[in-house]
Amino acid sequence: MNELEIAISKAELLLRLGNWSTHCSAFDCGDQEQLEFERLETMTINLAMSRAQTQQKDFKTALMEVELQVSIHLAKLLEPTIDPALACTTALSVDGEDGIVCGVCQEEMEKEHEARAIMECMHMFHDSCILKWLKINNTCPLCRATCKPKKLHFQEIKI
Repeated sequence: MNELEIAISKAELLLRLGNWSTHCSAFDCGDQEQLEFERLETMTINLAMSRAQTQQKDFKTALMEVELQVSIHLAKLLEPTIDPALACTTALSVDGEDGIVCGVCQEEMEKEHEARAIMECMHMFHDSCILKWLKINNTCPLCRATCKPKKLHFQEIKI
């Protein structure tokens, strides 16, 4: 199992538990969830041991690197659950044509800058603009397409 697979398993465990703010050691888990959490921790340690041997590093450094990668993947997997507006939009980079205008603030969007698009219609907006808009409305400001959060399948999320 690699870092991404461990992160996916942790995300699924957290989804089952319905608690994103703390990890299993800090709340009352059922026996099955506690065993699953311990299994994932053991897999993380085993992966670090393997990396330490193959890359000729000390175990502590390898463990820190593996834990960091698992945490980064886990954060990316759980990002859409932080704010419902993130679950119905996708991050994009402004490419191609000049003159793309944010439909919320009506200002031009600069090339190579981060933007978000509503998945239903793919209209693009500044990150902050569309997130503010979606806190008040659940539709696209341009075409009124409904912003429907898609069901999360952690294996399908591209990292």
